[in-house]
Amino acid sequence: MNFGLFFYCQGRGVPDDQAYAEILDQIVLAEQLGFQECWFAEHHFTDYSVLPSPNLMIAAAVQRTRHMRFGNYINILPFHNPMRLAAEAAMLDNLARGRYDFGVGKGVRPGEFEKFGLDFDDRVAMTEEATEIVLKAWTQEQMSYEGQFWQFPKLRLRPSV
Repeated sequence: MNFGLFFYCQGRGVPDDQAYAEILDQIVLAEQLGFQECWFAEHHFTDYSVLPSPNLMIAAAVQRTRHMRFGNYINILPFHNPMRLAAEAAMLDNLARGRYDFGVGKGVRPGEFEKFGLDFDDRVAMTEEATEIVLKAWTQEQMSYEGQFWQFPKLRLRPSV
């Protein structure tokens, strides 16, 4: 049986820097106890989660661990420039030496979309388009893209996955 951790990183009345430090300490202890993976949720503008960038937490955690795998459940694709996210994830996978799992989704909280100035009803189409872009960036030597939400000239992703 495998054991893992999942963090929403909810605001709970302590300073944010303290919450982050405590989570990182818990991750180190969990690895010592044999836990094998750790996942983080992305949310914005609420105490529901004070973790707008799971990838930053993962970057900090991989430097403190040796074997544990990390993932984001999820990258809310409509909130990200997909090419920048593809490059960030490739860099994070390199930093993690292959211990990074890239999770994607469309998002479920209408208030977050509203605060980003995005139409909640576009989330499925944006997610599909962003997924296509990320996959092309990771699997093609060079790529360009013309879509409804994003356009990219011919380019090559660096770093590579």
